[in-house]
Amino acid sequence: MNETFPIFYNAGPELTLRTKGQKASLSLNGSSITLSGPTESLTLSGQQFYGITLARPHKVGTVIKIDMGNEYLFLAVRRLAIGQFVIINYVSTMRLFEKLSAVSAGPSTTSGVKPRYSRARKRLVLWSFALAIVLVAVAMKSIGNQ
Repeated sequence: MNETFPIFYNAGPELTLRTKGQKASLSLNGSSITLSGPTESLTLSGQQFYGITLARPHKVGTVIKIDMGNEYLFLAVRRLAIGQFVIINYVSTMRLFEKLSAVSAGPSTTSGVKPRYSRARKRLVLWSFALAIVLVAVAMKSIGNQ
């Protein structure tokens, strides 16, 4: 089953705030991935991955760091990209990390990044409950004024 993710990536020794990333599309084809950018296409096998780490460099965003021996491939699923400004899709990045971990020949670690699915759900429930209270209060006030 092929799955495609819109990603922002960089291949190199490290990821800093001044690193220039590139937009691409990542296709997951069984045990291999294909990066399709505007100018080039790259196909990698899961056997080439010495290890995969979920990292949060500089406390800004969550990225997947793939160790390929002499260099690293940093990637994250993007929600929105304007130039070098990228908003990362956290949930899809976590899902991609799990899928890449399944095909990787090396170990997978999270490097201190904890999945926060339940935290996001709690926040959604609390905001929904608060909105419902406000709507009920407004409705009660409008009924009382009639």
